[in-house]
Amino acid sequence: MNKFPLLLATLLILASTGCGIIQRISETTPYIAPMQLTADQQDILDLLSHHNRETLLFEFQKPETATMGEFWVDIYSYGQFVEQVGGLGTIRTYNGITSDSNLIVSIEQSNDGEMRWAMTVATAGARSSHDWVYFQMSQTGRGNARGQIQDPIAIQNGVEIILHVTIFSHGSMSVFSDKQIYLEQPELIADYPYVFFVKAKFS
Repeated sequence: MNKFPLLLATLLILASTGCGIIQRISETTPYIAPMQLTADQQDILDLLSHHNRETLLFEFQKPETATMGEFWVDIYSYGQFVEQVGGLGTIRTYNGITSDSNLIVSIEQSNDGEMRWAMTVATAGARSSHDWVYFQMSQTGRGNARGQIQDPIAIQNGVEIILHVTIFSHGSMSVFSDKQIYLEQPELIADYPYVFFVKAKFS
């Protein structure tokens, strides 16, 4: 049974009940950031999650000049790009200030090493989404580490932003609080059988 529509409906209700970003970089800087949830909202999110399932909630505001927002997953194996999966784009064709928007990313890992992602963007009462996309790992390593951005990231025209990282390893792992370091130093992922990046870009 496909549980994504029910999960999506629950999260959209959760996302519209008083969430706010952790902090603004400045009052005029376009940003993307994790939502700051109340204790009750976090309890709801925890009920929907377990060790093989994550739900990520972000808030963002595009620059006034940006007409496209893109969200996807990049897959790497031992530092080499494998493929891009998913892909959700939002297009703005009108002039004026873009209202705050929400991004919901659901990630699941099955026991046989299959990774799944689904995404939804909600803006001003409208939403766009893609259902589950899949990638089957041929090896998963002995352990994994994962994490999302913790602070607001400034949006720059055409610059990729890493929102979340999942790393599988046969040995030790180095995980950084600044996820953007992987864009600047791609050699950091050369020893890992699989690395998955949830990314965004605005242009």
